[in-house]
Amino acid sequence: IQRPFYPGRPGGVDPCQVVIIHPPGGVVGGDRLDIEVSAEQGTHVQLTTPGATKFYRSTGSVALQRTRIRVASGATLEWTPQETILFDGSLSRIETRVQLEARARFLGWEIAALGRPAAPAPFVRGLCRQRFEIERDGVPIWIERGEHRGGGASLEGSWGLAGRAALG
Repeated sequence: IQRPFYPGRPGGVDPCQVVIIHPPGGVVGGDRLDIEVSAEQGTHVQLTTPGATKFYRSTGSVALQRTRIRVASGATLEWTPQETILFDGSLSRIETRVQLEARARFLGWEIAALGRPAAPAPFVRGLCRQRFEIERDGVPIWIERGEHRGGGASLEGSWGLAGRAALG
């Protein structure tokens, strides 16, 4: 991480801002990127990344990004990373699990771009499996799972992304 930053807001309590530096060269098949965050009682932290996370083409091994976030009662955590770009031919598994205690607060997102359509380099080969879960006091309150195959029906079908190249 970069050094924590306190921006100084007039009349308010400053949240701690932290930028998580990820591999600048990107994530390739066989890589495993684990992020673990804990916000203790009474803290307020904003976490982000300096740029998009990139999953590059794989020769067969899956790349894994696993994020675990724990927020104690009375704490606030904001998880706002830049988007994840899944290059054509990438094989990825992206898992985010948020564990909240009773009075914890969480704001967060995961945004993925499938391919690079403006290049043009669409996502015609590869696989992306995503899982985003939030639980409060051990009880699931949000479970979202997705699987997108390059060139697959979920990318083009009206029941899926209907030709759009991004999801969040």
